[in-house]
Amino acid sequence: MTRSTLTDRLESLKAGATAAVTAGLVGLVLRSLLTSGPLNLASGWHLGIILISGFLFGVTYRYVVRWDPNPHLKSGAVLSFGLVRGLTAIENTALDLDWSSLMPLGESLLLFTVAALALERVMAKAESEGKLRRVHHIALNVQDMQKSRHFYGQVLGLEELTGATVPVTLQELVAAGKVCNFVTPDSTVLDLFWEPNLTPPDPDPQRQFTRANHLAFDIAPSQFEAALARLQQHGVTIAEGPVSRPTGRGVYFHDPDGFLIEIRCDAN
Repeated sequence: MTRSTLTDRLESLKAGATAAVTAGLVGLVLRSLLTSGPLNLASGWHLGIILISGFLFGVTYRYVVRWDPNPHLKSGAVLSFGLVRGLTAIENTALDLDWSSLMPLGESLLLFTVAALALERVMAKAESEGKLRRVHHIALNVQDMQKSRHFYGQVLGLEELTGATVPVTLQELVAAGKVCNFVTPDSTVLDLFWEPNLTPPDPDPQRQFTRANHLAFDIAPSQFEAALARLQQHGVTIAEGPVSRPTGRGVYFHDPDGFLIEIRCDAN
């Protein structure tokens, strides 16, 4: 397990624990307001389910908003967990419905709404402390825009941004053919800037010509062989590999401007 993977899992555990504790506290407050008497086995079981549901919600919510801060995704996560838990409770009393039977639905929505607010506060605090969240975009200079556009779009299969999906600040340059934008499945944007007078790479592909070493794309282990086949179909010359390491497999090749590209996967 790499250090970044361990850190990511710890952050997920932190998010799950935050949501579980928050949901549990809200559940206890609601119980004290709506019922009387000491805790019993039934109420203890109910609280346990809230803690487990809250933990799962926290982990899921973190992954939902980590790559895309779209507010609709956030509210969708709250509604999904709230409706599934609340409607399941209502289903169990379907033969004896009244207004009180709708209380589990309201409770569930309130639990996950408050848990989401707590998670937002924790994540905002981490960001305010200067912790970087993710790579937003990568910009490369290219000499031949058409060759590079074909390479990244057709050979590597990245999605090209067009129309309204192009960043507003780059729309004029895209329209003029000076910039081309692609996006990876994890929403990282790759910008290609046309520089016709770009200094060509060293004739020796093994000799570095830039401060950047290489650009690596991740792929599922089950798709690694398919990626190799795709490179072969497009006549891409392999610079090194495939290589196997304790952390996984990788293969190296160059883009049309001689920049080193890697496709890698985790170990099975």
